[in-house]
Order: sequence, then C-alpha cells, then structure tokens
Amino acid sequence: MITSFLVKAVSPVPIRFETYTGFSVRGMFYALLRSADEDLARSIHEANTISPYSTSVLETRRQGMLFSGTVAAGEPFSF
Repeated sequence: MITSFLVKAVSPVPIRFETYTGFSVRGMFYALLRSADEDLARSIHEANTISPYSTSVLETRRQGMLFSGTVAAGEPFSF
C-alpha cells in the first residue's frame, strides 16, 4: 500500500496561481488517480466523507512552500 509519494516536475512555461496551490495539487492528484483507476477516482471524489488522503501545497527551491504566485518556466517544483 502506498502511504506517501512525492511528485517532482519542471514547468516548461510559467504557471501563475491566483488561488491556493493546494487546490491545483488536489486536481493533479485526481488526474493521476483517474489515469490509473477511473472508477476509484470518481468514487473518492464524489464521497461525502473525509478524504482518505491529504495533499500539500506546491514547493520550489526558490520560494519554498508556494501558497499562491508563479512557478517560472524551467523551474523545478514538487508536491
């Protein structure tokens, strides 16, 4: 069973986050889960209970925890 994982990526273009980056991370989590198991992703997303997972905000070396703002083109980030 997976208990924790870290996603590391590099943005090819600047990405501006007008709101809390945790919302975007949650969306990326569902996209990854949906690509592996669409039915599981749907059932977790539609459940009216406490989520069986947690996510974090984006992090960059330059800015640390990024709650809102911009990830520059070519800048590594993780969540």
